[in-house]
Amino acid sequence: MQAMHKVFTLSFLGLVAYALAQAPASIYSPSRTVKDQGITLTGWGSGTIAETDEAAYEGTTSIRVSTRNFFQGGIMSYANPVSLSSAFQDPNNLLILAVHVASSSTTMGGGGASPVGGDGREGGGRSSAGGGGGAQATATVAPGAIDQLRIIISTSDGKKSEAYLSLSTSSANDKGWIRVGTPLRAISGFERTNQQVSAIAVSANAPGSVYIGEVRILNDATPIYGELLVGDMNIGSGSAVNLSATGQAGASILKYTWKIKSASEPEFTFEGQNIAYRFRKPGTYSVSVTISDIYGLKKPYTTSSATITVN
Repeated sequence: MQAMHKVFTLSFLGLVAYALAQAPASIYSPSRTVKDQGITLTGWGSGTIAETDEAAYEGTTSIRVSTRNFFQGGIMSYANPVSLSSAFQDPNNLLILAVHVASSSTTMGGGGASPVGGDGREGGGRSSAGGGGGAQATATVAPGAIDQLRIIISTSDGKKSEAYLSLSTSSANDKGWIRVGTPLRAISGFERTNQQVSAIAVSANAPGSVYIGEVRILNDATPIYGELLVGDMNIGSGSAVNLSATGQAGASILKYTWKIKSASEPEFTFEGQNIAYRFRKPGTYSVSVTISDIYGLKKPYTTSSATITVN
């Protein structure tokens, strides 16, 4: 009973510490209008962006971005740059977006400003800047067609940085909203800027629309913990075994690296949360998995080994 009480106390204190560690920086809040937050919305290329009451993560409105590809979408510009220089010092701080992918028809309008040169990459050749008011077209979007976002961050020193956010690494809530993010330290080029955010451009990998319900900084110092979902066993030579593991680490995206070794064979390594391995030769094998975040910012966790005896 004492041990259970101790575990509960430590868990509770851990949750309290996690709650207190939440960074307060809000880059877009759903509780206020974009006008009240000093945010201006501008289309990028053939994409459009607007505040809407069609969907809401919290409150009554969100920002709808209509996009065709990674080089067309919408831009959120800030009258007063948002300082992330302090947040950048902590490797546990993540840029988090709450997004919802529209699954019905999407209206996409005429041209707008371009946050980068040329074809969407810095220093590109073909200009994607254009005037507003172009012809509109309606595209029917298959559910799930958009599964990756591209964000381009402009800072007050005239520099740009970018990140790609996969929507397939997080589960949607009962209203279809997904919270995705990336460590500030993992945003390509952000370390070379002054971290004073003046604009954020958003696009996606396929034609369609996404609602942005929130943009904020989240501090996630949750350590990595995992479990090997296979135990000791005796099998016959040539048998295949399904090896699985599970891991938790707050908002971090995890990868799984397996090690299979015996006294008579070299060590084999594989990646994936679930793998199948055929043990072809008799012997005693140890199986373990190391779980790490994909950016290498947290201390990896290695499970205890399972023993596979092959007869």
